[in-house]
Parts: sequence; C-alpha cells; structure tokens
Amino acid sequence: HEQIAREFLLAGVWAYPTDFKETCCNNAIKARCAGAAPVCPPIAALEETAANGVSPFWYPEDGEDRFVDLCVRATMIGEEDRRWMMKDAREDHCTEAMMVHWKRVLGE
Repeated sequence: HEQIAREFLLAGVWAYPTDFKETCCNNAIKARCAGAAPVCPPIAALEETAANGVSPFWYPEDGEDRFVDLCVRATMIGEEDRRWMMKDAREDHCTEAMMVHWKRVLGE
C-alpha cells in the first residue's frame, strides 16, 4: 500500500479505462486524495468515488483518442483545483461523512 500511495502522490492523473462495474473503487478515492485526477467512465460506483468536479468523465463510446486527450488535459489541472479535489475527497469519504451518509440512507 505504501508504494501505491507514493505513486499516487507523484501522478497527475489516474487513468482507468474500465468497463468493470465497481461496487466501491477505493483506488479512485485514494487517487483523488493524493491529487491524481481520475479519468474513467461514470459506471457503477465510479460515478461517486471518482467524481471530482475537476476532471470530466470519459465515455467509452467517445473512443480511445478522447480518453488520451482527457488524460493529457488532466495533467494540466492547476494546483488550486488539485488541492480542492484532495480536500473534497477526504471530506466526502472520511469515516464521519460515511456514517452520516449511511444514517441518511438507512433512515436513522
């Protein structure tokens, strides 16, 4: 886990061209927390865990060239937007936020 964390901190982008329907993508959350902007499709849980307000989602029907273009654009995201994305990910997915979310979902 330490090596993955170091790599996320060095990366400007987390490229994940998948069609797998994740139930919870922890790596998307880790990437956002480290400032690596996710570039992936908005399928299943990725729609929540990778959403960051900074980099757009990639739709497979847009093709590979569009994916590459979005990855390149993600490397150009400014420091202020990256810091916001990192803070937002930590706040959205911390234990306290998840407890509030599940209490709301479960109606408690």
